[in-house]
Parts: sequence; structure tokens; C-alpha cells
Amino acid sequence: MEQFRQLGLWDNTIVMFTADHGDMMNAHRMRLKGTLPYNELYRIPLVMKLPAGMTPACRTIDDLVSNERFAATLLRTGGVTVPETFRNGDFHDVLFRREHRENEKVFFEHYGAYWGLHPFRGVVNRKFKYIRYYGEDDTQEMYDLENDPAELHNIAADPSYDGVRRELAGEVNRWWYATGGRDAVYYESDAFKHNQHNTWT
Repeated sequence: MEQFRQLGLWDNTIVMFTADHGDMMNAHRMRLKGTLPYNELYRIPLVMKLPAGMTPACRTIDDLVSNERFAATLLRTGGVTVPETFRNGDFHDVLFRREHRENEKVFFEHYGAYWGLHPFRGVVNRKFKYIRYYGEDDTQEMYDLENDPAELHNIAADPSYDGVRRELAGEVNRWWYATGGRDAVYYESDAFKHNQHNTWT
């Protein structure tokens, strides 16, 4: 920060402070990060310092946003045209105009990492989170976030939530196929293993 001030750049510089993931911190009886879909890992910090003269609509924003939108948000806020290849949008309007967004939702997915495989895809909105595991672990999870914000009671099999579960499952599947989602068969294929080998060598 001091170097930016000395160079006379601080007032027109955007700073974004964030993280790549959270840690379980003993939630769900787990301590570190992992192949899990829970808020302790997925809700990450985000603090932005805007250029002088830019005033956000409010200091704390509680809209649902994805870190896929960070890069486009920085570009647009900095007055740079966002390339068409940035297809996931930004949250510039959320910062400055506080437009009310109907049916807020964020989709997410995971396949595996060096500590193990646990493939899933899911969606979260203001009221519910739905997760569909695939591969060997063909199960579902769903949480009522208004009444169970700690995500401790899986209601995916609760018949009173059947309508909500079917709706969310449909949304996830449509998003998955529209964005080229790949299943366990692909990740176990020689083509994927060959691409991974080329990536790491």
C-alpha cells in the first residue's frame, strides 16, 4: 500500500482481498479443507478497496455471488471492456446500483483433488442448498438454510421437501449439461488421464 502511495497510484487503484477456500474448523467434525460442499469451505472472505470517487451502494453486500465473477468485476469496475469469453458475468451492478435480483442462486461443482475424489454438483439459493453426488457415491444432500444454517440435517429424503428437491435437481442438471459438465466416466477415461499427464509434465 505504501509503495502505491509513493507512486501516486493508490487513489485510482482497486484492491481485492479474498481467499481460495475456507477450512472446516471442526464443523461437521472435520478440521481442514476437503472435497466437501459446506459453507465453511465455500463462503470465502472478500474485501474490496475502490478507487477514489467510487462509492458502493452499501458497505456490506450479502448477495449470492461466485468467485468466477471476480475477474470480470475487476475489469468492469476499472473501466476495461470485459471480453466475451468471460461468460459468467460480474457483480458490478450489485456493488453500485443494488438492483434487486430475483431468484438469486449460485451453481457449484467439484470432482477431486490430490487428497481424494468426491465428485458432486449443486446449487444454493437464499433458502436451500442442494447437492448431487455422482460416480460411486450416488447420493443427494439438501439443507434448509433458513432453519438449519449449519447444514447439519440432510432433508433430501424428507417427503415434505420433494417439490423443492425436484426443482433444484432440475436446475442443477440443466446448468450441468448447458455448461458441458463431465461425469465420472470422462474423468476415468484415458483421454482425461492423458490431458492431466500433459498438464503436470
